[in-house]
Amino acid sequence: MRLSRSWIAFLSLAVALAAASPLRAAEDTEGEIRNFVQGFLNAVTNMDVPQLGKMYAPGQSTTFVRNGTITYGWDAIQHQAQSAVGIAMRDSFEVIAEDMKVTLIGPQNAYVVTPINLTVQTPAGNTMKRGALTLILEKRAGKWVILHEHRALNCTP
Repeated sequence: MRLSRSWIAFLSLAVALAAASPLRAAEDTEGEIRNFVQGFLNAVTNMDVPQLGKMYAPGQSTTFVRNGTITYGWDAIQHQAQSAVGIAMRDSFEVIAEDMKVTLIGPQNAYVVTPINLTVQTPAGNTMKRGALTLILEKRAGKWVILHEHRALNCTP
């Protein structure tokens, strides 16, 4: 059986579109994740505890690690965030991510690693700290949530 040029062109186009579809889906997912992480950093900067609470996965298996201290479970993470608001209200700060790396681990999970800069503005002046943020994310009911956060800041300016 001999295929016509139009059939060969049609089959080539179909194969190209089928191959491009997963790449486009991965790019869309990566964009979703980047937007989620930026929203997370905005909520951290604004000390928006209710918004942050929606961003962590509920349950006891969710973890948060900061400078060697591990907090287990959504309730404990929420309590820690509420306690931090009182301390942070005297100063203002901004967290900015640089060169965010998103790695998909299947269709529902991803991890994100990014250097971060924390600028703290106090009455005594500004201090900048550099550090790193790692997030393990899962998509549940159509939205991304944090299963694990690890944040480390260099204490020297």
